[in-house]
Amino acid sequence: MTDILSLPDVLIWPFLASVVLAGIHVYFGIHVIARNVIFVDLALAQIAALGAVVGIYLGYEHGKEETAIYLYSIAFTLIGAAIFSISRSRNQTVPVEAIVGITYTVAFALTLIILSKSPIGSHELDRLLKGDILWVTKDKVVITAIIYAAVGLFHYLLRKQFFSLTFSYETNDAAKLGVRFIDFLFYMSFGVVVASSVSLVGVFLVFSYLVIPSVTSMLIFPDIKRRLIFGWIFAVAVSFVGMKISWHFSLPSTPLIVILFAVALAIIALVRQLMLSKNKKHFAASVFCSCTALAIFCLIIYLGKAHKSDHAEEITHLLESGTTQEKIYGLKLLTNHRELVSKCRDLIVRLTKENDRQLQAALCELFKETRKNEWDDVILTMLQKSDSDFLSCWLELAKKKKIPGSTDIIYKKFTNISDADIQLELIETLLDMHYDKVTDDVLKNYTKFHGPLREDLLKLLNDHYHTDHKSIEAFGDWWRTNH
Repeated sequence: MTDILSLPDVLIWPFLASVVLAGIHVYFGIHVIARNVIFVDLALAQIAALGAVVGIYLGYEHGKEETAIYLYSIAFTLIGAAIFSISRSRNQTVPVEAIVGITYTVAFALTLIILSKSPIGSHELDRLLKGDILWVTKDKVVITAIIYAAVGLFHYLLRKQFFSLTFSYETNDAAKLGVRFIDFLFYMSFGVVVASSVSLVGVFLVFSYLVIPSVTSMLIFPDIKRRLIFGWIFAVAVSFVGMKISWHFSLPSTPLIVILFAVALAIIALVRQLMLSKNKKHFAASVFCSCTALAIFCLIIYLGKAHKSDHAEEITHLLESGTTQEKIYGLKLLTNHRELVSKCRDLIVRLTKENDRQLQAALCELFKETRKNEWDDVILTMLQKSDSDFLSCWLELAKKKKIPGSTDIIYKKFTNISDADIQLELIETLLDMHYDKVTDDVLKNYTKFHGPLREDLLKLLNDHYHTDHKSIEAFGDWWRTNH
């Protein structure tokens, strides 16, 4: 049960990103659905992507000059916000959704034209559309959370005006400058959120977080407060399940989470329809036949699959030229395709030289699943050179695999390190590996451990030798006197 509800360390920040996204997008989703401008999010997202592409085309490098690219996205999004706020009126000749659709199409076409002149056009378009929530970084999540918090505060201060325009637009005089300005402020703040979200997770996932949780909550609850609460819980829960499945089965996270959103919505809609249906048997039979047909279709596709996908090229690309998170994802793919590990040996050895805690932890997880003695030389090398930031995972790995010669290396590191915290960790590892020679040094020198560290050391010895603190201290005093 604990394993089901837990996440690997590498997924903590992606999960927090989903919490941040759900918090603001479910709220905006309620607004856009009530305003009948459901696809305005998609249009604004595409306009934000267009702004980012323009920034990249003008020479700003993605990954290094993110602030400049983000400002281009914001600038283009403000233009879109102005268009949508002006186009909305009480006596509308052209529906707002038509204007939204035209805006999206034009923005997408311009994006394609500009990217056609870029050497990395298709890759950049793929990144902007799909994104990947598994590769978000701590800094990006924190900055995005701060931006969303500011927008949330802004909407809280103007909540009466915004909700009045959303739910009672017909009773307001749409020609008044004040009404138009408030509407512009709504779309402007919405655009800031969308621009931030697109740079974080891509266009598709942004649209899904906005619409699907809000639509689902509308099927169940009539009031806004309960819609918000349910929408937040629903979005976070689906994201959690999606990330677990994506990580475990090495599936692309964005389309998987979108599909899970849709499946959850369909199940809730079917259950609701079944409860409201007068002829429940007829409805249940229709649902059963539809599900059976879908299952047969999926089975035919599965049985007709001619060959197993070759992941070698993808993994090599990720390990060779990917970002840190992409490299971690590549290592995760290797754990599910162990027959490729030996082929990627040179790339893996190169990764051991990179100073990144998450990457080192991912390497250790991979080595845990490899055959005995296959990577012993690499692990021993890492034990010798690892500093305090990366040492823990390699110690755990050496202990698990019982590598010959590892205890001598750990003991040598213990005698050469002056940091008491690290020494304590090394002592614990050596005792667990039954390397009792370390006990002599501990009994001679345990007095240099002070306060809580000494208590931890005595408890460690107590657990290992099954005796009490006073006996160990008395024996230590005798040892120093007679040796």
